[in-house]
Amino acid sequence: MAIIYPTVSSERLADGHKVYTWTGLTENDTAFAVNETQLGDRSWEIATSSNFGVGGQVRIEGANLAVGAVTADYQALTDSNALSLAALTAATVRMVNEMTAAQRPRVVAGTGVSVTVRCMLRR
Repeated sequence: MAIIYPTVSSERLADGHKVYTWTGLTENDTAFAVNETQLGDRSWEIATSSNFGVGGQVRIEGANLAVGAVTADYQALTDSNALSLAALTAATVRMVNEMTAAQRPRVVAGTGVSVTVRCMLRR
């Protein structure tokens, strides 16, 4: 199991946003969470280039405990329509309702999964 750290693919603090990217996230990996509580609006994207393998599902989750790869009690978040982000199975972009101290993507099911996930945060 590898810990996948996001890269900051865009950092434009002048207009108030950042984009974090996790590339090649598999069913055996743990994504390191982002902690940007000063940036309140958050949208998540699962890239169209992602491979969901057989039965792949991605969960967008958050926690208000210790920030880190595996230390917190993460729970599935919901989008702006109150729909769960617990088992996404295709490329999508979703706005997140909850403002948690830490948020991360996680592959929760599947074999042969390799996904790219982006999180855009803005003031």
